[in-house]
Amino acid sequence: MLCQLKGKEVDFTPLITLLRRGLEQADKSVTTLADELKFIDFYVKVEGQKMGGKLIYEKKIDADVDINNINIPAMTVQIFVENAIKHGLRPITKVREPQLTVLAKRKDNGVRISVLDNGEGISVDEFNSESTGIRTIRQTILLFNERNSLQMTFGTENRTDGHSGVDAWIFIPDNYKFDI
Repeated sequence: MLCQLKGKEVDFTPLITLLRRGLEQADKSVTTLADELKFIDFYVKVEGQKMGGKLIYEKKIDADVDINNINIPAMTVQIFVENAIKHGLRPITKVREPQLTVLAKRKDNGVRISVLDNGEGISVDEFNSESTGIRTIRQTILLFNERNSLQMTFGTENRTDGHSGVDAWIFIPDNYKFDI
């Protein structure tokens, strides 16, 4: 609205789409990776605009990962993205270009989905505390894992690939059952 008051054109389409998709996702406990990524695309677009268009965002999905047939707990990857932007990327916008990458690759009879940022990383104090979003992910995964011999896992850790920032990830075994 402020931009409109200053005479600049504003495209509210990403925000409206984000709100609509958010309402759709709120009623689901499980979604496909494809739908989660679509939601994240709109979320990142809105957040990127708030960061002055400086956010570099990319998705790297391995060819052998069928995003239309991989189920995940709804909003899990989105929470990782939200945390990356809020805690990792906003604080560095004056220091360097913020970069966010979502990776999905096959690993050990399952799929690992990672959200990488190039922020400062997690401090010892942050490792010892748990955000509401991460607590929600933990509780959701515990519910689903009760009915599966192969366990879904997740974690957040400082990157070990030579870059600064955080790697927040979830691993979903093949043939995982999302029954509650």
